Amino acid sequence: MLIGTHALSPVVISVFGGALLKYPLKGREFVLIACMGAAPDLLNPHLSLAARHSSWSHSLVGFAVVIGSFFVVAGLIRKVRVRVLCWSAFAYLWHLTCDWFSGGIPYLYPIRKDLIGGGWLSSAYWLYADAFFILLSIMIWKYKSLVSHQKSA
Repeated sequence: MLIGTHALSPVVISVFGGALLKYPLKGREFVLIACMGAAPDLLNPHLSLAARHSSWSHSLVGFAVVIGSFFVVAGLIRKVRVRVLCWSAFAYLWHLTCDWFSGGIPYLYPIRKDLIGGGWLSSAYWLYADAFFILLSIMIWKYKSLVSHQKSA
């Protein structure tokens, strides 16, 4: 899948999830969640499916290393709320899940090179998914700014 879907779909899910759980997130927290959603592609960029299949960041081993490091750093600086840490971990796993559906991931790379998943979501639809999540994110951002403007007035 493309980077827009990886970055914005967990943000959209966290907006609705935060509203359902009565724990809304703040603007900068959404940026952190978006970065964690895009992290596997940012840490190990790839232009082909074969390159993704040999990517440490697209595995559960990479997830453990990145999220473990993120939690340690967040614990040291004590500026990140626990719910943001949880949504960030979700964003990384969501990225792996999306890639699992759209070509597979090397789930234990570099320990094992076995792939799980498949090409159930054709690359022909990736651009449409990006456009959908970009538009949905803009609509949510506009709605949130409208609501906050009405509260301040």
